[in-house]
Amino acid sequence: MILSAALVLLGARSSLSFTATKIGTFHIVYWEPYINQDGAVALNDGDGLNTDMRAFYWKDGQLTQITVPDSMMTLAKGVTVRGIAEDGTVLACSNEPGFETGFLWTKDGGIIKHLPADFRPEAMNPSTKDMVGTGVEDGHWVQGRMHSDVFSPIFEVDQPDGMTAMNGSGVAVGNPATGDGVNQHPIRLGTDGTQEAFASAFREPGHQEMIGAVRAINSAGWAVGGIGYVGTTPREAVTEAGAIWSPSNQLTRVPGMVTFHGINDAGYVVGTQKTVRGKKAVIYTSVDGVQDLNSLIPGAGFDLAEAKAINNHNEIVCVDSSGYNVYLLKPSS
Repeated sequence: MILSAALVLLGARSSLSFTATKIGTFHIVYWEPYINQDGAVALNDGDGLNTDMRAFYWKDGQLTQITVPDSMMTLAKGVTVRGIAEDGTVLACSNEPGFETGFLWTKDGGIIKHLPADFRPEAMNPSTKDMVGTGVEDGHWVQGRMHSDVFSPIFEVDQPDGMTAMNGSGVAVGNPATGDGVNQHPIRLGTDGTQEAFASAFREPGHQEMIGAVRAINSAGWAVGGIGYVGTTPREAVTEAGAIWSPSNQLTRVPGMVTFHGINDAGYVVGTQKTVRGKKAVIYTSVDGVQDLNSLIPGAGFDLAEAKAINNHNEIVCVDSSGYNVYLLKPSS
């Protein structure tokens, strides 16, 4: 399985062209958008102050806001999405001060299930709807798994919101804060609760501690994110590189001020590249390297700054340079 996945990743080519469909215009887009294999998208926006978070579901040109009853919004600051299942079910939360109330939502049924009040969901298995998230034990945050409304704690964390993604096999990835209160500890969390720190140690003369974050994982266990290191003086900027971790935890570092946000099962990786002129949305394979997605959309008339998610049909969710307009790219060839 690992060998097959490796061959697919190394052989994938990004010789594609795309057409773009506008999903909508939003406030500042927060968190990572999600896309399932059917092309349904779940995403968030906010007011820039994290006080009015809104959640949306989009499919086939129709945008629907995910709302909750007034009884859930007494103290809440809005709604955030944390995942989307292959059947279109959205994992979402109402943002309560100090904690969140999780629920499952569908376009036709609204809220179909309330999650236990002491569980803060962070990522969902798109096939089984099992989850990883944070609960409370003896007054402490603990990372764990939720299955059939039963929370199984695994390890203590300094704060919630550490896990970022979960694949259909139940393997989760994230950056939990453990020990120092900083979310810079990328890990893979196995289905049996085992933790594996992602390979991230690269130290070069004259540079300080490495930092990094994992963002996404595909069904074969390949994970992507970004890594970098801080210079020896405060004026030195963080040097960034895209990170790809194999199922056997081998790190591929892609230079060029790149951060990766998504990977599909064919090995196409999408993300953002910083340039002197600003950000641009990119697609990467080891065959073709980093390519500007804007160059693959004939006559687009806009600039895409961030590629946030990709599914197995090479459909990509992107945000333009304004930070307000979201597009869905579909291959035209």
